[in-house]
Parts: sequence; C-alpha cells; structure tokens
Amino acid sequence: MKRHRIIDLLSDRTVETVRAWFGRCAGITMITRGYVCAYAQAATMALPQCDAGGRPVVSDGKRQCHLARRRAALPLPTYPLVPCLVGPTLSNCPGSGDLLIHWWCLLHNPEFSDSRVNRGITNGQDDVLGTQNAGCKMATMRIRLPVRDVLMVAEQSGIALKVLHCCIGAGLRVHILGGPQAAHLRHSRYTASFTLTDIPSNGPFESFAAAVEDAVQCTGASVVLPGDYWSTRALIRVAPGLRVPVFPLPDARSFDMLAEKWNFYCFCKSIDVPVPQTIWVGDKTCLAAAALGTRFGYPLVVKPTDQGNMDGVVIAHSAADLEQRVIGNPGYRYGNLIAQSFIPGDDIDCSVLAVDGRVLAAAVQRRIEDAIVFCDHSMLTNLVGRIVEASRFTGVAHFDARTDLRDGGIRLIECNPRFWASVDAAHWCGLNFVAIGLDAAIEPTAVAAVPDLVDGIFYPLGVALRRFLRFDARPLRSAATRGSLWQALGDPLPLVIDKIGERKGKRESAESVIA
Repeated sequence: MKRHRIIDLLSDRTVETVRAWFGRCAGITMITRGYVCAYAQAATMALPQCDAGGRPVVSDGKRQCHLARRRAALPLPTYPLVPCLVGPTLSNCPGSGDLLIHWWCLLHNPEFSDSRVNRGITNGQDDVLGTQNAGCKMATMRIRLPVRDVLMVAEQSGIALKVLHCCIGAGLRVHILGGPQAAHLRHSRYTASFTLTDIPSNGPFESFAAAVEDAVQCTGASVVLPGDYWSTRALIRVAPGLRVPVFPLPDARSFDMLAEKWNFYCFCKSIDVPVPQTIWVGDKTCLAAAALGTRFGYPLVVKPTDQGNMDGVVIAHSAADLEQRVIGNPGYRYGNLIAQSFIPGDDIDCSVLAVDGRVLAAAVQRRIEDAIVFCDHSMLTNLVGRIVEASRFTGVAHFDARTDLRDGGIRLIECNPRFWASVDAAHWCGLNFVAIGLDAAIEPTAVAAVPDLVDGIFYPLGVALRRFLRFDARPLRSAATRGSLWQALGDPLPLVIDKIGERKGKRESAESVIA
C-alpha cells in the first residue's frame, strides 16, 4: 500500500472469480465498488463482515467521496478488473486504517495503452475526489480509468470544449461530429476522431440523423451527447430514431418553452415562481422610453428573447441611454425584444440535471470578485425544482437568477436548457454533470440523485492567468483551478484558436456597427 501499486489483475468480473480473490484476502473490512451486482454478491459470500454496499468511502458527509464512487458507475462491458489500493493515504478520513479497495476496469487491449490514454484520461491528482475542501484524497497513482467511446455533437467550440474536458474527467474516449465552427476541436489531444457535418437549425433533419448513425457505426460509440445549444436542438429532433442511447434531453416543447425568454417568463408566472416584471415589445421601434420609465423606472433591461451569451442585452440607465443604445442605434439589429425591470442585487445561478421532472444533480454558484464559488441556497434550488417538476423536464439546464436587495428574495431571470460555460467548474469542484447524465442515458431507472454541490472555489482560466501576471497566487490555492490549469496547459491549441476566433468575431461585429 505504501508504494501505491496495483495489487492484482483479475481475468474477468464474474461472481466466482471475484469471490475466489476475496477468499484469499480475509483481512478486508471495507470495500467501495461500482454498481455491478457481482461485486456485492461475491463480497457478501466471501466477506460477510465487510461493508460492500457501495456506500461512500467516508461517513462524515463528504459528498466528494460519494461522487468518486459514482464516477466509476457507468455500466461497462466485461473486462479485466484492476483493484486499486487506497487505504492509509486517506489520513484525514475516519477509519483510515481500514483496507479500502476501489475497483476500476482496465481495458486489456494495447490500443488503450497508448500515450493518449496515459497522457489525458486521468484527472489532476489532487482533484480525483473533488475540491481542496474534500478532506481526503485518492492514492496518488497514475491509473487508466474506464474508457467508453462516446460521440459528442457540436456546432460551436466554446462550451463543447468544456463538455469534452468533463468527458475526459469521466474516463471517456470522445469522438466529435461537428460543424465548421467546431472544426478546431480536431486539434485537441483529447479528441479521438473528428467528423465534419452540417447541423441544421430548423430542419430538415434526415441527413443529420444519417450522419449521426454513420458516425456511431464508424466510431463504435455507445452513447451520443450534445455539446451546445444547436446540437441539443438538433438531437432532440432525431433522438427517438437513433439506435444508441442519447444523453437525457427534453422534448421539443419543453426545450422551446424554457429557452425562449418570454415563454419562460409566462410559464414561471403560471406556477407562481417569482420573476421580474416583464412586457413584450417586439421590434425596437415599439420601445417607448418615457412610458417604460413610468412603468419600471430606470435602470431597466431590454433584451431579445432568442439569443444567448448576453447578446443584445442592454441595461439602460435613463431614457436618453435607451434611445442612444437601442432605439436610435443602427447597429442594434435584434428583434423579438422584451423589456424587464432591473433587479438590484447579485447574480446567482443554479445548474441541474433532471429526468422526467426529478432533479438528479444540482449546483448553485455565485461570482465573488472574479471567482466562481459554489454554495448552498435552498430557496433557489426549491424554485428551480418547482420549474423542473411542473414542466416534467429532462436534461441539463442552467438557470440565471438574482437576489433582490429590496426584500432578500430570489427572481428567476432566464433558463438555458443545455450545457453552460461553467460546466467544467462544477466538474473540477466534484460534480460531473456529464458523467451522471451518461449514467442516466444508459440506465435511466437505476440512477439515484446525488448530493448537491455546496462548496468549491474555481477561477476560470483567463482569470487565473491574469492574476498570475499580477503575481497573485490565490488561484493556486484552489485544487479545482490547479487541475483545470494543468489540463489547459496540456491541451492549449483549441483554447488558443477559440480565443483568436472570438476576438476576430468581436472586431468584425464592431466594424459592421461602425459601417
């Protein structure tokens, strides 16, 4: 155990083989395992005194240890097993003197022993069990995690790259079916293969469905997942006809209702979820600055209902400001506008994964200075749970909200029913929405809800680098940030190309406004 070496390699994972191995190790007192029933049966027969129920490694409520068990919970093909000793290294955990064995599957195939797996499949050593607050760590040994081929569909690269990193953290091998704007993901060291295709926005979807089926057949992928808004929208249309499991997705009605800001407002009002006062405007020529000031007061918010990433959102501080920035601005070309009262307070967001109206995982986050801080906020999670239950929502979603300084309440602003930009922050802090969603895709009825992510600090890559340039080492105190930083430094090309494209797009947008 002191050397942190693999202690044995089993020929298969049948009850008989595992039981025989346990019979030679009578001193084991605790086992943490995956969901394969053979492990529990073998342990019960060979070691009746041992707790083999698959409970968390520690019993002090540390959710990160619970999630470490779930990270290996995907149903896998029959491959040889590698028992990995973790024991006295858990010096801060109760019962650290016990012999703990964590089971991982090792694919006994030379293809999976190449440098790609050895370089990229494992997480940062400090982050195998979560954040710097986890209180315990897995043994610092370099092992090869379970590899399952997945196909990610992506129209754009920004959020899809974050989803790719979450897949790698779950021990997956990722093939990408992407549009032209996602083409530079092919340069990622974590991309097993890349196939270029057109992802339709509004149909027809027949050729897209055929491209997905061809990619699945060529790559051997066992599950399909979306990487951004447009791929989510397209997969919703073709998922019922695919022959492989698909990451949990909402139906088209629920997706459009939550993604479109006016529909989201109307739905929240119908179920008594607090939202800001909002009116439909339509075209910007219908904006009446004086009447809006009388109704809402200034500042107020004007935004399109069908855009994301803050595109078209304007916080007007006066009637003249609204006239200058929206009504009389030839560069403001957005339609389908709404006007909304401004909520004085702080932003707070809630991310969820749900299946049939049941929340499986949730995380609430705030921005404190320039760090993402995960926290416990039962009021917000309860409101989001009401929306999920009332809409019978399935899939991942990110809800934007604000705390109202006037009364201390919460106001829901909007919802993005797809992966979000900080999904990797939750992964590095201990909650991998991608891994749990793949659990649900393969075994929908067998997946239980996991504890909410209630602690963790994460500095986004750009923030961390800017702080380093100012000789500020605070980001290095966060184990989550360190893991993300090392992963980015080991795979820099997609990030560099993405930033160049982002700056080029902003410059072209500014030039079009000037013209």
